[in-house]
Amino acid sequence: ISPHLALIGFVALPLGMLPAHWIGRRITHAARLRRTSTVTLHDSFLQVASGIRSIKVNQGEQRVLDGARSLGEEIYGLTVEQAKSQSLARLLLDLVSGLGLVVVLMVGGGNVSAGVLDWQSLLALLIAMMAVYSPALSLIKVVSDIHTVIPSIERLDQILDETIEVD
Repeated sequence: ISPHLALIGFVALPLGMLPAHWIGRRITHAARLRRTSTVTLHDSFLQVASGIRSIKVNQGEQRVLDGARSLGEEIYGLTVEQAKSQSLARLLLDLVSGLGLVVVLMVGGGNVSAGVLDWQSLLALLIAMMAVYSPALSLIKVVSDIHTVIPSIERLDQILDETIEVD
């Protein structure tokens, strides 16, 4: 329809995905820290459950509660950080792709008013661009989800690589 407008519109898509790669590392880092904190919290729960008598005898309930609260707050903060990173990736892609659509609309509108392009062709190009952008946005969501589970997969690999001590 218009190679010039298509080039403008479809260059914005890869530019929007570049920040998603950088932010993906932030998501993985936050997920790794959250996973470590969660494991620590679960370990402390197991220790409390197995040593509840000693804790009660030594009147250490408040210390145990403070430690659990501290770990819970840390996990909460890491979860919020991870959600912020995921939202930032989506926002940047939406922003860049939206700007691409606006630029195509502005340049295409100028072409329509100059008589170089008819409005039906511009509309068809915009619809085609939105049809391409929608799966790309879904892909960013999938990539974000993958970055979230990478630490768990790494831990699973560590467990599977362990040698068996007893046959």
